[in-house]
Order: sequence, then structure tokens, then C-alpha cells
Amino acid sequence: MRSLENFKPTTLWLFSVFLLLVILAIPGSPFTFSVFIPVVACRLFPRYKLEIMFSFAVFFGIAITQNFFSQHLYSYSSNDPSFIIFGAANAVNAFGYKDFFLNALGVALYFFIFIFIFKLFKLFYKKINLASSVFLSAVILVLVWMAQSLSAYKNNFTFIVSLSVLMLSRHAFYLFNYVRFFDRLPRNRHEFFAMIQPFWFLTSAAPENPIYQIEKSEGEILENLRSAFYILTTCLLFKLFLIIYMTGLNLLLTKNFLVIYNDSALVNTLLMSIFRNWRVESALTLILCIFSCSISYLGSTFFVYGRVGVAMARLCGFNLPDYINSPWRSHSFADFFSRMMYYYNIIIINHFFYPALEFLRRYNISRRARVFIGLNWALIFGGFISHFLKDNWKVYKFGFFEALTLTSRLAFPAIIVLSLAVTLSLYLENKSEAKKTNVMRMFFYIFLYSLIMPLNFSIVFGNFSAMVGFYTKIFTLGLFQN
Repeated sequence: MRSLENFKPTTLWLFSVFLLLVILAIPGSPFTFSVFIPVVACRLFPRYKLEIMFSFAVFFGIAITQNFFSQHLYSYSSNDPSFIIFGAANAVNAFGYKDFFLNALGVALYFFIFIFIFKLFKLFYKKINLASSVFLSAVILVLVWMAQSLSAYKNNFTFIVSLSVLMLSRHAFYLFNYVRFFDRLPRNRHEFFAMIQPFWFLTSAAPENPIYQIEKSEGEILENLRSAFYILTTCLLFKLFLIIYMTGLNLLLTKNFLVIYNDSALVNTLLMSIFRNWRVESALTLILCIFSCSISYLGSTFFVYGRVGVAMARLCGFNLPDYINSPWRSHSFADFFSRMMYYYNIIIINHFFYPALEFLRRYNISRRARVFIGLNWALIFGGFISHFLKDNWKVYKFGFFEALTLTSRLAFPAIIVLSLAVTLSLYLENKSEAKKTNVMRMFFYIFLYSLIMPLNFSIVFGNFSAMVGFYTKIFTLGLFQN
């Protein structure tokens, strides 16, 4: 970012805000123009940025309660696999959605339960270990079960309570890192508001150290603005690349020209339809589709939208780490996975892998065996919890235990293969090339990841033999197929 050294802070801020405006104006953005409220307010009143962001987080939490869950709850019209995987597309106003008081009550309950759970956790456990990790995961699953049970009482109050509990359980997986800060009360306003972490609603993940992330000097302010400008520039360029790529893909597959602004819509419709009819499609078309699914998922979720949240945080004065960590410098598939899913990796490592590793030290087994067992435990168990909580709205359609079973069918094939791939790659990686940039190698790792992606859609294929037939067709380029 040396080219930005001559820009003044105000100029950088204005350019960054303009880039943010352009990104938000493109259809398919998960954020709304309301995010300009804290960005501008924190610029005008820098001494009160913590209070501004805390207030915004509360109101944004109400919006998430309305917008996200209204797309799924009580809005099903089909048991089609696409609905099961992605949820319903239409929103339904159900039981007091527009009642501001009930929504505010729900968010207040959200915060109360959040503090209560982690205080309860600190009462039983003094540190993160295997038992505490499993305990906290179990508590979160119980919350989901409670939310689904409350939905049986169809009135305004219980509905908003169940939504609040469900929203909390969805975020709780990403808030593991807060446990360590609940062994004492905050000493000042900075620690209190930073502990609440105003950006969990924006990034859907908690940074490793939420308390000491606030800029404190002119140098940090300037560095934050430079970083925000760089992040937003790269996000916009990659978003434009996705629009061009997905538009061309749609033209290639359908022979119709239509500009695809929202790549996830294309993945959820056209590409899913091709997967369901894989027997009549060519192997090259299937390879192109699975690669495009990975580009869409990794690109939109992590490289674009996750980093837009980080850039907004930096514009407001919060020095959060970038959402990804230079995946183009990956020297193995394991390294690529860690760099591309940086926030997710923090949670997996700190609260599943390290506790399992500490537990296994009690037994007389080799270090390689401990790492293998601990890493697979973290990726499989932690990955399953993550998948279930991310789509915990399924409990409203299928019931708690049926949703667990369904998530197992959808998640386990992918996370088991992914776990083995990461573990094998970790043992084979060549760290001598750690600092080298190789974009082609990165795309190769994306392609490896894309081979695992269809396992997330296993319900579409119907059974194990059909899945074997699909991969046989892929790897033999259609020479052998059922």
C-alpha cells in the first residue's frame, strides 16, 4: 500500500466511502445503506465510536432478526432438496414482525442470555479444555432445541423469544473467543463496549482479541484508512470479476445473455439443476459447475462480503484483522484452507484443536498421532456444529432431531473428506515456499476444494451409489459412468 502514503486521511476516507457506496449499490450485497450511519457518525464523533457502534449493533440485530429469519421460518412451500439446502426464497410476515417493542425485547433477551451462558461457563470451567469445549457446544445445541420448542406457542411474545434464542445460538459458535474475557468484570467503558464486539452482526465472526482492537493514535488511524481503501478496492474488482464470470457462465450454459449480479442466485438455481441431472450433462460441464460453485462460495462469502465488513469496521475506527490472510501465498491445501477461512480457523484451532491436543497429551501416543486425531476432531466436530448452527432455521421445518439428522447427511460427507484432505496436506506441505506468491497454485487449491463441494449437496444425488457415479464421471471425463 505504498502508493497510498501521499493521500491525506480525509481523502482516503472519502474515496473509501465512495467505493463502499458502489459495492452496496450492486445487487446481491448482504449489507444495506444503513451501514453509512455508523461510518459517518464515527467520523464526526470519534470519541464516542464505541457507544455509536454498540447502539448500531442493537438496531442491526433487530434487522437481522427480521430479515434473515423471515426468509426461512414458516415460509416453506416444498420439500424440494434446493429448499432444504438453501431455504425458502420468499419472506412471510409472521407473528409480530413489525412490532418494534417485541423485537427490541428480543434483542435485550439476546444480550442477557449471552452474558448468562458465558458466566455459567466460567462458573464450571476456569479455562478452555476438551470438556469445556464440548459443554459449550452442548449448551448452544440446547438453545436451538429450546427455540424450536417455544415456537409451538404461537403468539407474539414466544415467537420473538424463540427468534432471539435462535439468533443467539447461530452466533454463539463464533463467540467462543469471548469466554476468556468473562472471568472478570470490565474495568472501563472501552473494555465493556469492546467486549460486546459491535461487529459480530457484520462479520458473523469474532476476532481473536476483541478488546484491544480500537485505534489509539494518528498512525493507527491512517493505517486503518489505507487498509479500508485497499480492501474495498480489491473487493469491488473481485465483485466485478464475479459478475463477468457468472454472466459468461450463464450464457455458456443457457445460451441466453443475462447479467448475473448475484452469483449465489445462479448457483442456487441453474447449477443446482445441473447437479440434479448430472447423468445427462457432459463431464466438462460438471467440472465447470463445481469449480464455479467454489468460486462463488469462497469469493463472495470470504473474499468480498466478509472483507467489506472488516473495511467498514476500519472506517469506524476498529482495527479488525482482514477476513482472509493472503491465500495466494498458500504453500499447501491446508495452508490455503487456513488463510481463506481465517476467522473460522481461529475458532476451530482455539476451541476444538488445542483442547483436544491438550487432552491427548495424557496418553502415550506420538505427536503425529495427536495432531492427526486433534485436527480431525476439530474439523469434523467443530465443522458439524458450525454447519448446524449456520442453518439452524431447519429446526422450524423438520424439528430438532430431524434437523440434526438432515444436517448430518448434508455436512458429514463434506467435512470428513475435507478434514482428511487438510490433514494429509499438512503432512505433505513444503514450507520452504511459504512467502512466495503463486496465483495459479491458489486456483489449483480452489479446484481441489471444488471437488469436495458436491458432498455438501449429497441429498440432491439421492444415495451413495449415485454419488460414486457422479465422481466416476468427473474423474474419467465421462468415459465410465452409470
